[in-house]
Amino acid sequence: QGSTPDGRSLGQCQFHKAELFFGGTPMTLARYPNKAADGNPQFLKIAEVLSEQSSFRVSDSRLLNWKREKSPYLHGYWAQDWADSYLKVTGVEIVKNSSTSQDLAEIHVEGPVLYGFKPNARFYGVNLLSELDAPGEYYIDVESEILYFWPP
Repeated sequence: QGSTPDGRSLGQCQFHKAELFFGGTPMTLARYPNKAADGNPQFLKIAEVLSEQSSFRVSDSRLLNWKREKSPYLHGYWAQDWADSYLKVTGVEIVKNSSTSQDLAEIHVEGPVLYGFKPNARFYGVNLLSELDAPGEYYIDVESEILYFWPP
């Protein structure tokens, strides 16, 4: 485990999930947004930081579907494009933007968040059964020991 110059821990990966291979090719854990047609990742962006260590808002009400997920995670580059991490989602709420009346998703996570959240930081949701919607994606329900898989 490494540390920053001021002595803070760089942490360790807390996202321990099985990986699925099909025909020798790694598949994609169900996510949103999906990968682009060329295979490159696509991202959401933080619209507003509420707490650098626990919550932010996003201009995408689709994330409300994540409220029913058993174990949703976010993978993101929260403050620096060279420092990424996975964070467990602990809550999702929909709130109205007071100036535009637009629905915003308010996301709460289990920290710590290395370097904190910054506006416009890029991320995507992962380990989401509700987002199993593209060929090559899978989801493992650990509790029921069921693999959901959409073959390529």
